[in-house]
This record gives sequence, C-alpha cells and structure tokens, in this order.
Amino acid sequence: MTSDPNSKTCSKCGQVKGIASFNKRTNGYWGSWCKPCNNAWRREKYHGSEAHREASRRGRLKHRYGITVEQYEFMLQAQGGVCKICGEVDKAGTKLAVDHCHETGDVRALLCRSCNNTLGFVEKYLRNPAPWDRYLEEHSS
Repeated sequence: MTSDPNSKTCSKCGQVKGIASFNKRTNGYWGSWCKPCNNAWRREKYHGSEAHREASRRGRLKHRYGITVEQYEFMLQAQGGVCKICGEVDKAGTKLAVDHCHETGDVRALLCRSCNNTLGFVEKYLRNPAPWDRYLEEHSS
C-alpha cells in the first residue's frame, strides 16, 4: 500500500505504479492488478498454454469433423501441405480448414480459408440461384 493517492501497488507483481496503470472497475474502484499483469492473466486464461491449445484442437477436430489430429496431419501430408483446390498454403498463415459436406458430414479435403469460404458461397448460392434471380428481377431497370 502506498500513501500517494495517484499510485498503487499491484497485488500480482508487487510493483508500485501510477493509478493509470490499473483498470477502473464498474463499481468505481481500481483493480488490484496492474494492466500488464491483468493482460497476461487474460491471455493465459483465454488463449491457454500450448498443451491447452492442442487439447482444444483435438477436441474440436473430433467433435466437428470426426477426425483425429493424426488424420488431419496425414491428409495435410498427402496434399503436400497445400490447399486441395488452389495448391497454395493458407494466405493468412493459419492451418488449412477441414472441408466437409454439410449434408452427410463426410470430410472431403483440406482447403485454405479463401477456397473454403468461396466453396461455401458456391454451394449455398450457385446451386440455388433463386435468391440471385429474385434480386436481379427486383433491381433491374
């Protein structure tokens, strides 16, 4: 505790810092942890450790697509590490998306985000052009 009303001691790191280094709570009081300590805690809580991220990925692949990480990695290797449609790595630098049939749930291939989004658009609208036709009819001169 400090006697200066413009500073306070972070209960996490123990450093005395200016009051601007703390978040003000909705109840009007200042938080007990400084912003850097609070941000580090939030990153760990919401993003987790590498082991937590890997466990989440395993669960997500199994729950959404019925495949294991090993099956994903096998598919990725079989595709040469690139998108099955455009033949490039994901431009956003993320892992390739698991493309699957929304009717059957069958996994088809791994796609970059761009191709996966485009394929979703094609499946939704080009196989059923009625919304496009209606729009053009309503807005033609």
